[in-house]
Amino acid sequence: MRLNRDRVERWARSAPNEVLLDRVTVLRPMMDEAALPILEQELADRGVTAEDRLQHEARLRDRVVRLADGTLATCSFCPRAATGVRWGWYRFWGLLPLLPKRIYFCPDHETA
Repeated sequence: MRLNRDRVERWARSAPNEVLLDRVTVLRPMMDEAALPILEQELADRGVTAEDRLQHEARLRDRVVRLADGTLATCSFCPRAATGVRWGWYRFWGLLPLLPKRIYFCPDHETA
């Protein structure tokens, strides 16, 4: 499957810095190699330095949640890397709890 460069560029321009930083640091192994230069360029255009990227990675490296297969979990509420997990419910019509499920959250959604 080919990378849609225009689509990635549009997404990168609209994404918050924290999401882009997650993608080019801790979520890097899950990213398409062709998309990484686009995201890195967008961060550079916003004035995010290599030092800022290293600090961001150091803050999250040991906190990210790994799934059983070794991949990194992403937040259940946004595209950021998950730093925690708790139990929640699959709900029928959004009301009746049916089955337990794991809910992954990032630093922004710890209380969600």
